[in-house]
Amino acid sequence: MVKNDVRPIPRFEWQITDFCNYRCEYCCQKQYDKNKLHYGHADSRIIDAVLNLLSELPGSWMVNVTGGEPTVHPRFFEICQKIVEKGHTINLTTNFFLPHEKLEKLAYICGNKLEVITASLHISQTNTDDFVKKAAWFNSIKNPKTRFLVTSVVVEETFPQLKKIEERLDEKGIPLKFQIMKKYDKTKEFVNYSENIKNHISDNLARGTEKIQNKSFFGRKCYTGNLFFRIEPNGNAYRCYETQPGGYLGNVADGTFKRFPGTMPCLSSKCMCPVPANHNMILFNEKESPLKIMQHLSKSLIRDGDYYKNKLPEKVKQRLDSIKV
Repeated sequence: MVKNDVRPIPRFEWQITDFCNYRCEYCCQKQYDKNKLHYGHADSRIIDAVLNLLSELPGSWMVNVTGGEPTVHPRFFEICQKIVEKGHTINLTTNFFLPHEKLEKLAYICGNKLEVITASLHISQTNTDDFVKKAAWFNSIKNPKTRFLVTSVVVEETFPQLKKIEERLDEKGIPLKFQIMKKYDKTKEFVNYSENIKNHISDNLARGTEKIQNKSFFGRKCYTGNLFFRIEPNGNAYRCYETQPGGYLGNVADGTFKRFPGTMPCLSSKCMCPVPANHNMILFNEKESPLKIMQHLSKSLIRDGDYYKNKLPEKVKQRLDSIKV
């Protein structure tokens, strides 16, 4: 662990849709699960609320535009243009299915405000030859200040094919970063690959993986909830991706959203998302005192209790209120 001496760049992750045109078997959002609750596209009410929030946030923020597949949202280009017009920058993650003319439009609209675009390669869902050719073309027409890279989840069965694609992209000056598949069972751990795969991918993992892999930062000071948060398509905002007490920050459209005033101790038993670690949100060597951890935990449990109580039917709430402790 290295002490974090660099103040994080403020950013939030805006999931503008949970729809996706792909059906990857390893999808972390379980898009293939027909029984999963889907919110669909962020509607006009949510979009307006987030854009208003962008006008109120201090300074310039990085907006990580995500999905599902964000580019399937009918107002995708308008959203990007509004973010840029408000003086903020964009970090886009896409499966890169858009045709050339749409990608060219994206590069034009965002200019140098498109700071990063990550193209996710899903071997089972796309023609890999077309993907590589399109990646080389986009790399030649994008703004010089835009960082462009490809990521791919490592699947044991298709890894030989992925290695060949890595070589082809490298010849064209496009980095390919490997992502470790996650188990979406009760353990929520990273998959353990064979030794030859581990040896090959160890030096080229998606940034931040080694910082969080199978680690807990419980009690560590963290800027998530203050300088980082995520917003779902229905407007609900959360501290980060990990389920923990106090993780819910309110809804941007109904006036309940509120950021933390500063760093707060992490209350999660695991960290599975590299974004906070990548962007200096976690103060690895700074742990809160047991007293402050307990204070934050107790306040979070009370706030969570009020939130979930308000979601109960009115008759149930009245019954709870009538119970004397």
